[in-house]
Amino acid sequence: MTVMTQYFDLYSNAITGTLPPELANMGSSIDDLEYFRVYSNSISGTIPTEFGDANFGQYAQFYSNKITGSVPTELAKMPNNGWVAYLNFEYNTLCGDLPTEVTSISSSYAWYLGSQAGNGIGTECPPDPTPFPTISTLPTTLPTSSQPTLLPTTPVPSPLPTTEPTPLPTTEPTPVP
Repeated sequence: MTVMTQYFDLYSNAITGTLPPELANMGSSIDDLEYFRVYSNSISGTIPTEFGDANFGQYAQFYSNKITGSVPTELAKMPNNGWVAYLNFEYNTLCGDLPTEVTSISSSYAWYLGSQAGNGIGTECPPDPTPFPTISTLPTTLPTSSQPTLLPTTPVPSPLPTTEPTPLPTTEPTPVP
């Protein structure tokens, strides 16, 4: 059964970790995916090369995270897959030169990758960034039910009662004979 949805929205959720390469496979089982949005989180690490084969719909938004490194040449394959007219990696920490293949594609589409977008494109990348843990709770597939599912919520604990500390008894020292 194929899932029909238009939005994959995880924006502004304080998500941390890296972008798992498996996300590139997620869209292959979604017929009408139009928006893939994970912006305004704390996602770090680099852009997986597998994203060149991804089906993120027409709008893929990764802006305002902590994504680092250079833009992979493989992203130039995205429009050939018939997807992503709007790709946004603004306000991350991308660096290095944009590959020629990506530059020629991004001029035909609304792709926001470069220094005009709050990144360090054109600057040297630091050597070997420290690896970060991967996102373990980010789903890589959507439910197959046509009914919407509710996310579980964690109850907010009630505040603890405040009490004054009990004072210690004061005693006079006993004289030594």
